[in-house]
Amino acid sequence: MKYRSKPVKIDAVQYTGNLKHLKEWLYSLLGPGDWVLEEPTGLAVKTLQGHVQLTNKDWVIVPEARNEAYPCSPAVFTNRYEAWEV
Repeated sequence: MKYRSKPVKIDAVQYTGNLKHLKEWLYSLLGPGDWVLEEPTGLAVKTLQGHVQLTNKDWVIVPEARNEAYPCSPAVFTNRYEAWEV
């Protein structure tokens, strides 16, 4: 038998160097918390699995009905997601 994954609705924003905008966006979706951290190695997004490095042009994704965020490279984002409006 073959299966495919169910569609997942997400909110996403591309990080373009505006840290304040990214933090405000995450706060509006996830509430207060240190979702983006400035570490000695650069920026990191706090995920359920730990901190994941974030680079310029990465997308930050918040899946619908989940209390988490995670970064996604532009190439993976383009191949996996498409715009969807309610």
